[in-house]
Amino acid sequence: MSARRITAGLLVVLMLLSCMSGCKKNDKKGNKREKSPQEQTEALMDDFCAYIKGGKFDKLDKLVDGPCVGIDQLKVYAKSEVSAILDSSLKELSFKIDSVEEEGDGTVAKLTVTYFDTSAVLDQAGAFKAPKDAVTCIENEPKSDHTYTFHAFKNEQWQISAVDAETFLQALFGYIEELPFSTEETVPGASKTFKPFSVYETHWYDEKYNVIPGIHETEDEIRYYVVTWDYYNKVEVRYEFTDNDGTVVGEGKIEMLGNTDIIDVALNPAKKLPAGELWCRLYDPTGKCFSETMIEVFPDGVRIPIPFEFSQFYMLDEAGQKVKEYPFGTEYIAAKLASDIPYKDIRIDYKVFSEEEYKKQGTPAFEGSLLPPDGQEDKEYTLPVTPDDAKVLPEGNYYFVVYDMRGGEFWKTDFVIVPSELSETTVESGSETTLDPNAKYDLTGMVICIDPGHQGKANNDTEPLAPWSDEQKAKVSAGTSGVATKRPEHEVNLEIGLKLKAYLESMGATVVMTRETADVDISNVERAKMAVECKADVFLRLHCDAADSPDTRGVGVFVCSKGELAEKQVGWGDMLGECYAAATGAKYRGCNASTTYSGLNWATSVPSFLLEMGYMSNEEDDRLLSDPEYQDKICDGIADFCYKMKKEGA
Repeated sequence: MSARRITAGLLVVLMLLSCMSGCKKNDKKGNKREKSPQEQTEALMDDFCAYIKGGKFDKLDKLVDGPCVGIDQLKVYAKSEVSAILDSSLKELSFKIDSVEEEGDGTVAKLTVTYFDTSAVLDQAGAFKAPKDAVTCIENEPKSDHTYTFHAFKNEQWQISAVDAETFLQALFGYIEELPFSTEETVPGASKTFKPFSVYETHWYDEKYNVIPGIHETEDEIRYYVVTWDYYNKVEVRYEFTDNDGTVVGEGKIEMLGNTDIIDVALNPAKKLPAGELWCRLYDPTGKCFSETMIEVFPDGVRIPIPFEFSQFYMLDEAGQKVKEYPFGTEYIAAKLASDIPYKDIRIDYKVFSEEEYKKQGTPAFEGSLLPPDGQEDKEYTLPVTPDDAKVLPEGNYYFVVYDMRGGEFWKTDFVIVPSELSETTVESGSETTLDPNAKYDLTGMVICIDPGHQGKANNDTEPLAPWSDEQKAKVSAGTSGVATKRPEHEVNLEIGLKLKAYLESMGATVVMTRETADVDISNVERAKMAVECKADVFLRLHCDAADSPDTRGVGVFVCSKGELAEKQVGWGDMLGECYAAATGAKYRGCNASTTYSGLNWATSVPSFLLEMGYMSNEEDDRLLSDPEYQDKICDGIADFCYKMKKEGA
């Protein structure tokens, strides 16, 4: 148990350090160099944003060059009746540093904030009876982007203008003062004796400390595990478990000792729990509930729906090779799901539709279900279409669709039944193209997936932001357009992507395109999964950027800050940006690691990059992005990067 707690604590510390550190800059020998004013400001803004998001308000004072009423208000809100409203506001808040430029004796930074409409909340404030009503309202409000400007100066250290910080904090949190609730501190002396709890993450475990998505009516032990942002010693926490009927089925107290950030409570039910919901609530020494989480209780004997996180899904032939085509009358059609983690007690339902029937959600050509024996654990599952059914599938296009354990569509892939005499089974990856003897780089053996960002028509339906998140995001946004050329971004991205494909193939690379036309409807998650399916050595998402200032230009790289490759991604991202800048002469603006982009979050098992090739809001960048000679330079810079990745054995 002690080892688990230490591990969880270390994970929290490492994640905090990752969030606050920004992209490290080293010279070619690996030695740390003095950061430029822009880099100093980026690090400063990273800390400022992280401290706000994490509720570390006491640390904000040293980042600002003078008194700031907004910071003092946040400290008071956190200890008052409106603390839950503040916590809810922080959950809905996300940041992105757009640019940092030198200006006079300091710098000026542009920050994009995604946040809800506070005026819309105030319009409904008259109906609020308790803070939880405001919390519900905030959670249901749609979010939009807003841009703020910050000036920074070097005194003894780099600091943000107090005026800018004040304007920013009042814009985001000033509405709380106008709500019908007290903002006076409710815990006198709390700043000296007790820090209000701010929850970092929560989990439900079984008695063996396995994370569980649900429980059965008859359980020997259920554990609720909480990690907080701060560390505590000799702080008493009261806990309470209530069943589906609201009946208290377990309660007690636990004292946090030894400067810990872990709260671990257990329920040993005295009788069978009713199917439905089981809630655990934690209360701080003042009686305030600071954590409230539910787990679903299922009838005994029912398989608990397990959230799927499969990373590979593809069609295969009888020899186990990836294919896209089957000859008419084949006796073997199957799909394969693979994961980096093992599953047990799983149920996988799947259907095969003709293209026409899928589009109208009609009758499937085949239905199947895989139900491994209780307790069987595996990372790979083959889903067969039985030979008799496979023979009667007529020629045409098909979708193989997998459903999660709650009946929702989880993943789909396509395949084709072709006439027997024309059948040429195509392997999705691993094939090599011919190397041009005059090629500048040898990329033979590499599989490179290119995703030309956006498409002809946006799709504002939503999909999960990440496998680890319930947050939803639009499937494909519209993108920007050129201030000079008036060309849509999706068109420029595809033009460069097709030119890049031909260039890389001439060097022997196998190139997989997520799209080769504007007339598609492929979500960002589906694009990421294509890269995972083909086991790409490099997954490159091509985009163009836009900014409020018409003078902003240059190239930027974005990577995911989570996943098995997270520690390497920033270094690779810098290498991509530097290769691009060396080939084109563009200004490299740096690499940003975050979990903002669904198209990266779903492809963490392969080296994945979002490349902002230039700013279409800047006339010069816009024209260059459509210039054939400049596009050739872009392709050369990316090829150089791919070659360096090959040499690294990435």
